[in-house]
Amino acid sequence: MITTPNRAVIFHDCDDEDSSLITLYERITEHYKEVVKLSLGTPQSCNGLQSYNWEDLAEKIDRADICVVLVSEDTKSCSIFERAISYANEKENLIVGVWQLRAPQCKLPVALENYGESLVTLQEDDFVSAIKGNSRYWKNTDGNNRPARSIKHHDC
Repeated sequence: MITTPNRAVIFHDCDDEDSSLITLYERITEHYKEVVKLSLGTPQSCNGLQSYNWEDLAEKIDRADICVVLVSEDTKSCSIFERAISYANEKENLIVGVWQLRAPQCKLPVALENYGESLVTLQEDDFVSAIKGNSRYWKNTDGNNRPARSIKHHDC
């Protein structure tokens, strides 16, 4: 039986005023007791851990049941996303990608391609099902299906 996780972590690379991040946070807090937003850097500074203490990040991932990646066109170029997503997979966390509002179609971090359970938009009904671990949708920014993938899925 699938149970609803209690703790969610949001990985993002945008400022706290970004409408996608605000909407994502509001929608997730409707379903989870604790939600932590983790800015993994800006497009200018995201390729290093200078602004992040890895132990602190790992501790937050350890406590989470689900890791949600807010995907922008800059996410692919941020190496810290690869490390964080891979670590979340090692901890058997549910990993869900969510397209940033009005994001152009872009490449995903390899770790998200390999370990993500779902990839959805904020504006579709599939979002809630994905963050509860009840679906394995893999969508484009416009909500249409992406090509099927073969990955190992985790039971929540």
